[in-house]
Amino acid sequence: MTWIAKQQRGFERKDLPDAATKLSIMLTAIRRFLAEGYLFIGLDHFAREGDELAKALADRSLRRNFMGHTTQAGVDLVGFGPSAISELRASYAQSAREVPAWEAAVRERGVATMRGHRLSRADLERRWIINRILCLGEVRAREYEETFGRAFAEAYRPELDALSRAREDGLIESDPDGSFRTTPIGRLLVRTVAMAFDAYLSEQQKSGERMFSKTV
Repeated sequence: MTWIAKQQRGFERKDLPDAATKLSIMLTAIRRFLAEGYLFIGLDHFAREGDELAKALADRSLRRNFMGHTTQAGVDLVGFGPSAISELRASYAQSAREVPAWEAAVRERGVATMRGHRLSRADLERRWIINRILCLGEVRAREYEETFGRAFAEAYRPELDALSRAREDGLIESDPDGSFRTTPIGRLLVRTVAMAFDAYLSEQQKSGERMFSKTV
């Protein structure tokens, strides 16, 4: 994200391939990895059958943090260095982005935390849902209800309604209880599906400031 991280400016957005070319590259990579005996774990992850990531996908214990897919569920991730983000059990914290500011803060107080966010119950629920989508490619209403004690379809009716376009485009299949799963093509665009459950995205989009990389 060169518009945020100045140190990445060896290239700019105009130098990147368009969406169709990116998808073509990804499909080529998937075919090559599958031909060599790898499993497509999701997003940009592949693993041999028998690898811990493959086992976690099979037994539904696969998780995702800022570093990518992981088998370490419920483990705090502490980030060091400029712009590093720490993911704790019920909060996030980010260090100063610019190197001089980061160095000064470390010398002065030992840490360079620039900002943090304490997760509400709603945040924890949505993190669970998004994690399920990104890691398993689906949300099962019964699992949600067993975890949070309420009906999934009732709790997230607006979000499920917002997925109608994804359903029409063949990215997901859904059930009356709110459960849904991504189709094979939907697995390539899983971030787009997960965005429906991001409670903060609409406000960020209204600001007009690009904060994240593109889904494709």
